[in-house]
Amino acid sequence: MHPSIVAFTKISDGLKECVTPINAGYITDEDLAGYEGVLQQLLTRLFNTEEEFFQTPEKQNCRYCIYNSICNRN
Repeated sequence: MHPSIVAFTKISDGLKECVTPINAGYITDEDLAGYEGVLQQLLTRLFNTEEEFFQTPEKQNCRYCIYNSICNRN
């Protein structure tokens, strides 16, 4: 399996293959299992309605954010 990137701004270009010096472009089953574990933890937190949402203290980060109206930071 090769790591790849999908550029949503140019989705018609398809996948862009990534090559890293660490694994010469190949992802092992062990790498994939670790990634899936971290992704599962992040998604669990994201959809946990009991976890409180905090705005970033860095207002500059919100300057061009398309979601600033959702978090009421204007």
